Amino acid sequence: MKKTLIVTVLAGTFALAGCAGQQQAGGQKDFDDLVAKAEQEIKLAAKTGFLWTNTEKFLDEAKKAKAAGDMDKAMKLAKKALAEAQDAQKQAKSQANAKADFTLR
Repeated sequence: MKKTLIVTVLAGTFALAGCAGQQQAGGQKDFDDLVAKAEQEIKLAAKTGFLWTNTEKFLDEAKKAKAAGDMDKAMKLAKKALAEAQDAQKQAKSQANAKADFTLR
């Protein structure tokens, strides 16, 4: 009875450890894909001249967080960098033909 219990507990432990490793590998790929997309969007935003000041800083901090093993923080910062780069491009489009309006109302 004890042997069966021990074997069952060990098997469950190894199964959970395997699933956790698989999740980290998937998280790693998701992070790498997100960073690649953010870097691409940052380049496009830089070409427009509207790249925001902290966008690259957020991406660098995301890479440092990943290196430190904090994947949640890394993903959050990478998503923030991506969103800022995309918003900078939207700003560039909206400001492309901006004109001053000096009419009195």
